[in-house]
Amino acid sequence: MLATVGLANAYGAKGIRINAINPGSTMTDRVREALKLEAKKRNQSEEEVLAQSQAKVPLKRYAAPEDIANLAFFWPRIRRTI
Repeated sequence: MLATVGLANAYGAKGIRINAINPGSTMTDRVREALKLEAKKRNQSEEEVLAQSQAKVPLKRYAAPEDIANLAFFWPRIRRTI
């Protein structure tokens, strides 16, 4: 996010708009593997560890990669109407 602000400050005066998508926790293969390791470490099920972890997320769930892809695909189309 700091890079986005820096780029916006550097190029905004030239009419270049800088945007970023910062989804937070997203259910990727890497996250699944981390949940698996954490479950083993805590002697809990993966579902229990996932539920505890997602409880800390404002939407109470991790984003799916498709959520991020849909936003990236949709954003350029709504930008023209703003």
